[in-house]
Amino acid sequence: MQFNYEARTQDGEIQAGVVDSSDEKAAIEFLQRHNLVVISIKSSDSATTSFAEKYFSFYYKIKKKDLAIFSRQMAILIEAKVSLVQALRAIVDQSENKVFKEMIYEIASSVEAGMTFSAALGRYSDTFSLFYINLIKSGEASGDLEGMLVYLADHLEKEAELESKVKGALIYPAVIVTVFGLVGIVFMVYIVPKITVMFEESGKELPFITKILIAVSDALINYWLLLLIAAAGIAWFVRYWFKYQKGNEVWDEIKIKLPVFGGLYKKIYITQFAENLSTLLSGGIAMIQALHISANVIDNTAYKRMIMDAVKKVKTGETISSVFKKNEKLVPPMVVTMMRIGEKTGKLDVVLKKIAYFYGKDVNGVVENISSLIEPMIILALGVAAAILVAAILLPIYDIAGA
Repeated sequence: MQFNYEARTQDGEIQAGVVDSSDEKAAIEFLQRHNLVVISIKSSDSATTSFAEKYFSFYYKIKKKDLAIFSRQMAILIEAKVSLVQALRAIVDQSENKVFKEMIYEIASSVEAGMTFSAALGRYSDTFSLFYINLIKSGEASGDLEGMLVYLADHLEKEAELESKVKGALIYPAVIVTVFGLVGIVFMVYIVPKITVMFEESGKELPFITKILIAVSDALINYWLLLLIAAAGIAWFVRYWFKYQKGNEVWDEIKIKLPVFGGLYKKIYITQFAENLSTLLSGGIAMIQALHISANVIDNTAYKRMIMDAVKKVKTGETISSVFKKNEKLVPPMVVTMMRIGEKTGKLDVVLKKIAYFYGKDVNGVVENISSLIEPMIILALGVAAAILVAAILLPIYDIAGA
């Protein structure tokens, strides 16, 4: 295989070229033996990989679990007095994700070339959040990089566990809905046409609901390809709207107004904000910068706007709690009161940590019972759908039998 590389010589000059090697690790070792510090290296035969990474990004996506394992391993190696570059090189072989493995290689090369660890991570801001990078920077400045990595590992593990619980709770309802949908399609395609023949032979006027059922059945049988294309078009439009238009803002507003789940989403966002801001302030990050980072971490535009508004107000001498008080739909009064006390006593980071702990426990309790919250709604919806199907079939049969 051929690898395109960029490296620094002993005199500090940047050198680029191509090297033949069996794999990337061997290519790096070859260049290092020739007194070159590798800055970046990539296979020249990467067209297939790029195609796979582009169209199968879900497979190559770096998960929070991967980042948690990476942080934990780095903390252990640094505690064992292993140098940063050696620790990164050692972790490369442990990663099963090809994309993440290459990323760690390049981070190690950047650090070896003289870049700080936080700056090297900053080159991959799509993977390492601003929160992650700034905590690493704080750890470098305070000399407690190991402690920050341990905290990040714990933090990412908790977030991954919460996501796993939510997904696990939604599996059963998703399976039920999928099975019901497939049964409905089979019913429409194979059963309804046979019953329709009997209805037509009777010559009776059909109920409106039965006409709709027959029309849906005919559409599935005769226009399935058009329906498939239409579904793909709608999916593309929705994705485009969410990615490039204001779809995210609309959906974020809907999420926090949902009957059952709106309260859960609010608690999750408050927990994230309180925990992130508390950790950043404890790590020595300035208030304005900490608020900026916290806003970027939260995945909801309504909360982002509120926090960025707090940034502007804090610059003019106002408090965060005064801004949050104006947004009672997003922040409960108890949180505002506790934050006000924290600001007055100069212990905002401590108070925020307590808020995060309180709401974190509440979120875990709701998530564990999420199946019992969703199940009644699904049963009700499926019951109504089944009742409509039965009514559409039985009503004309009763009319025929009566005649």
